[in-house]
Amino acid sequence: MIRSLIKWALIALIAIIGYNYFFGNEQEKQQSQSIIEGVGDIGVAAYHLIQDEIQKAKDGKYDEVVQKIQSAIDELRGQGKDSSDELDQLQKELDAAKEKIKSAVKDASKEASEEKSIKEDLSDILKHIKELDGGN
Repeated sequence: MIRSLIKWALIALIAIIGYNYFFGNEQEKQQSQSIIEGVGDIGVAAYHLIQDEIQKAKDGKYDEVVQKIQSAIDELRGQGKDSSDELDQLQKELDAAKEKIKSAVKDASKEASEEKSIKEDLSDILKHIKELDGGN
């Protein structure tokens, strides 16, 4: 219901801006023009941010953290922890995160939310490793 309400509010806002842009007085036309330009600037900035992050990923931005996580998992395995099922699950999650990174690098049109998802996945894996290692 809230999603529908937000959708209709957004449609109404776009309709008002469009109406004012074409049929409003000079002040309304000017306000609508500045709103449209602002939205365009945000879109361009978001596009550049995505392109920069993709280039950083290509340059190895995530390589160090992925290697640290892999080392921590290997160290826990070496300690003979009784939670090998959990370690196997963590390894699967790490492998999935690696694939997301590769996919994001290959597909330059991925949204910034993909990067956030990757960061959250890696953060969750680190939390699990700390829990398994006794919080050290």
